[in-house]
Amino acid sequence: MEQSRGLSTSNDRKNQMNQSEPEKEECIICLEEEGEWRTLGCQHRYHTACIEKWTRVSERCPVCMRNIPEMEAEEHYHTALQRYLLFLCSIIAVIVIMVLCSS
Repeated sequence: MEQSRGLSTSNDRKNQMNQSEPEKEECIICLEEEGEWRTLGCQHRYHTACIEKWTRVSERCPVCMRNIPEMEAEEHYHTALQRYLLFLCSIIAVIVIMVLCSS
């Protein structure tokens, strides 16, 4: 096998270029890069205007076909649950402090 003697191959140059340049994101609906982005519950990202237009036609993510309103409901549920658990932890902390201070 022949060893490389400091010479870079086209693959090496491509790898170096890919490492130095940040990967640009493209909306798969309009194929443009610039714009305001929205991330769905499935973590797929689209331009806000594009996905709003898309949801008038279909309620499913264009990539994974998950139901967008269901994902949003799950996200709201998890957010509400996290807030409730934080509230309960705060109450428990106050009770513990009150008990420790009274003894």
